[in-house]
Amino acid sequence: MILIRWFLTAVFAAVALTVDVGNAIAPIVARKRGRNVSAVPLLGALSGLVACLACPAAGSGKLIPVAVLLDLSVYHLAKLVLLIAAGRGPKPE
Repeated sequence: MILIRWFLTAVFAAVALTVDVGNAIAPIVARKRGRNVSAVPLLGALSGLVACLACPAAGSGKLIPVAVLLDLSVYHLAKLVLLIAAGRGPKPE
């Protein structure tokens, strides 16, 4: 059972790291190529959260805020929520 938990931790941590790095690099590459790109919202944060919860090491749950804050889409979502609350965000149709 412990081997399965370590395997799940490694898989979800790899997904989180890949998505987080992709969310940071994709807009830069897209701008250089003159294209648009969309971030994958919250997938890196959720994968990091699952990795922290699945990890059998003691105290790994304390790393959940770090895993969530490493995902750049969390900042964009927080900015959008603040803009909508201030009345300056996109208007729902």
